[in-house]
Amino acid sequence: MQISPMTELEAVNEMLSAINESPISTLEGMNDIDAINAQKILATINRQFQARGWSFNHFESYTFNPDSYYKKIYWLDTILYIKADNKYIKRGKFMYDLTNNTFYFPSPITADVILLTDFEDMPESAREYIVAKASTEFAMRYLGDPILLEGLKMREQEAWTYFNEYEHTNNTYNMLSNTYISGLKQR
Repeated sequence: MQISPMTELEAVNEMLSAINESPISTLEGMNDIDAINAQKILATINRQFQARGWSFNHFESYTFNPDSYYKKIYWLDTILYIKADNKYIKRGKFMYDLTNNTFYFPSPITADVILLTDFEDMPESAREYIVAKASTEFAMRYLGDPILLEGLKMREQEAWTYFNEYEHTNNTYNMLSNTYISGLKQR
């Protein structure tokens, strides 16, 4: 048996096993209400986790290109956060410049963004944490067994530690660049 990164199906099955439910064979056309609820909780936890921005889904100076005819920029459904000199929001299917009150973009714009990444495209440590947290949430909602929850919370904490090791390895953190520390230095 070949070991490969966790898929969304495996994640849902992991959550089902946390409450002693049978695994499913596909995510397509599910009829099992527990599997449907597990998948919804997984998606919610995934979005909440990724919205914080991590090394794998935070992009500085991301370029948005307007279409060549209307000079509008289509809003990507994967945008969780956007920050630029101007304030941009979603209006319908397009990006809207609130600063200049326009949909018109004569040239490309750049912004810092956090993008929702597909489950299979995230680092394994992020997937492990999301599944551990989602399993805890799922068991808490549907079982509430304190002994089971204690074990799941421990697993969640281990996965959080594992993910933080990944983040620290893949980033160059400097205490002096921290906003709070910078403010203290100016005093």
